[in-house]
Amino acid sequence: MLKEKQENEREQREAAETSVKDLQERNAELRKDLAELRKSNAMQHERMDLLDKRVTELQRERENLIDTRAELKAQLAAMAEREAAITRRAERAEEEKQAAAKEGKEQERRATQLETEVKMLREQLGKTESPPKKASRGGNKS
Repeated sequence: MLKEKQENEREQREAAETSVKDLQERNAELRKDLAELRKSNAMQHERMDLLDKRVTELQRERENLIDTRAELKAQLAAMAEREAAITRRAERAEEEKQAAAKEGKEQERRATQLETEVKMLREQLGKTESPPKKASRGGNKS
């Protein structure tokens, strides 16, 4: 029975040693997995930090683009207003030009009318003065 007991103890000891060895191997594997997970976690944190920075950078860029867009819209509005003002001035100038041309034509017509009237008056004056002028001319000839 002592032999049997020793045999049992030896088997239990061997089983315990095997179990301890298995547990140690498992523990080593788990530590290795834990180290890999920590490394992976650190890499993910780095990646998240880089992504956060990129998101912040893109948000700033977006805000700058929005500001630039607003500035460009304001410039376009100002340019459109200037263009409208120039167009209004050009239209007024064209109207004034046409009015001046019309006035010039009217003045020309009036001048022609006055010239015609002057000619007619001179002709009338010449007809009434012509016979005495001929007589006076004749008087000068003698």
